[in-house]
Amino acid sequence: MFAGFMVVSTTNVLAANKGSLHISSPVSVAGKRLAAGDYTVQWTGAGPEIEVKVMQGKKVLTTASAIVTKLTDTSNNDAVIITSHSDGSQSVSQIFLSGKKWTLKILGTSGNSQVDSN
Repeated sequence: MFAGFMVVSTTNVLAANKGSLHISSPVSVAGKRLAAGDYTVQWTGAGPEIEVKVMQGKKVLTTASAIVTKLTDTSNNDAVIITSHSDGSQSVSQIFLSGKKWTLKILGTSGNSQVDSN
């Protein structure tokens, strides 16, 4: 499913620059530990490289660099890919938004991945 990614370089993809993020267990985003819960993601930039803010209400909890990648098919639901690291920690490495044909790939994460969808 994830082999079909390619970098998107158009600004049209970023017209709706906000989405929902549900985390079912504690994870890190850009080094910031987030508790399980509901968050908003908001991004700026024309792509393919962008800055993603993870927010709760109006408070920005962390900011991460990301790349917009195109999907072969539209995402059916909001989902994240969680990467497990050798020290036991977990981090969000990719964010999928329902109804979109692209994903936000968080830069600086590597390890073993699993999908957590809503």
